[in-house]
Amino acid sequence: MILVISKHLEGFTGMQLKRIKVYGRLRKFLGSSYFEAAVSSPAEAIRFLMCNFPEVEAHMSQQYYKVKMNNMDVSLDFLSMKGQGDIQIIPIATGSVPAVAAIVGGIGSAATAAVGAGS
Repeated sequence: MILVISKHLEGFTGMQLKRIKVYGRLRKFLGSSYFEAAVSSPAEAIRFLMCNFPEVEAHMSQQYYKVKMNNMDVSLDFLSMKGQGDIQIIPIATGSVPAVAAIVGGIGSAATAAVGAGS
């Protein structure tokens, strides 16, 4: 099942659809390599996944992730920052990436807090 918000809603929400790309075990778990949704930040993208896949938070808490927006790394402190381009959520192997670029498991909770704080 691929969840795509209709282009008709684009005018209603005033937001352009953004592509959310997922990789590795997360892609396999979700059953698709990308989703399109009216989101403006990585935190909203993660919240979108959590709303449409209730088990994704537990799945994501078992892994480390790198999050990118417009091919730039996004740290945990900037998950709620709005920006342009695709959002990528990339599972990483522990120890393969410097800690600064890694978002710790439990990303769903951080995204929920970031979205809540931005409201």
